[in-house]
Amino acid sequence: MKKNILFCEVQRLPYFWFINFCALCLAGVFWWGFIQQFVYGRPFGDKPMPDWLLFLFVLVMGVFFPIAVYKSKLITEIREDGLYIRLIPFHIRFIHFRIDHIRNVKTITYNSLLRFGGYGIRYNFHGERAYNLRGKEGIEFYSEGKTIVIGSQKPDELEKVLQSVM
Repeated sequence: MKKNILFCEVQRLPYFWFINFCALCLAGVFWWGFIQQFVYGRPFGDKPMPDWLLFLFVLVMGVFFPIAVYKSKLITEIREDGLYIRLIPFHIRFIHFRIDHIRNVKTITYNSLLRFGGYGIRYNFHGERAYNLRGKEGIEFYSEGKTIVIGSQKPDELEKVLQSVM
C-alpha cells in the first residue's frame, strides 16, 4: 500500500504534440516501406533490407517507438518514507530514495544538454545521475555517495516538501 503522498508532479515531454507528430512521421516512413516491400513486392530503396529486418524495424520504429513517445512521463512523488521517481516507459516500478539517505537538497538551475548530454535518464563522467524530461530547473541531492538531479517544473515546492520530511 502506498504511504501518504505529500507531493506529486507529473511531467510530459515539451512540445508534446510536435514530438508525437515527428514520431508518427518517422513511423509512417517505415510503414510505407513495409507496404511497398511486403504488399506490392517492390524493394524499398536502392539497397533494400531483408524482409525480416524490415519487419523488425516496423515493429520497433513503427509501433513501439511512437507508443513510447506518447506514453513518456516523469512522475515525482514525496511520501513519508522517501522520494520516488518513475520515468515511464523505462521504469516498471518507482525508484525509491530513502529519506535517511538523502543529504544536501537544493534547488538548481542547470543545462541538461551541457551537464548530462540531454534529457531522460542520464549519467555524466562525474558519476552524477539525472532524471529529466523538460526544463532547466530541478533539485540536486546526494544519496549513498552519488549526486542525483531530478528535473521539476516546481523545484521550490519540491525542495520545501522534501526538507520538511527529512
